[in-house]
Amino acid sequence: MYYLRDGHQKEIDVLIHENNTLYPIEIKTSAEPNPGDINNFDMLNDIKGVTIGEGGVVCLARELLPLTGKNYVVPLWAI
Repeated sequence: MYYLRDGHQKEIDVLIHENNTLYPIEIKTSAEPNPGDINNFDMLNDIKGVTIGEGGVVCLARELLPLTGKNYVVPLWAI
């Protein structure tokens, strides 16, 4: 597990690296995250030689929901 911040102060709270795949995770206190909360996931596209896996926003939502494409809203109680 890693924390990632680039030179432009863009960050990803948790980055899991497993089997040459990166899984990005943001952590929010909101119960209603939005697609803007994962904008920084795009910086992973510049990393060569790895696959970008499913990502998520861990938050205070009540249920697991899709957010965008392969990214999900993940309730804190689910982890």
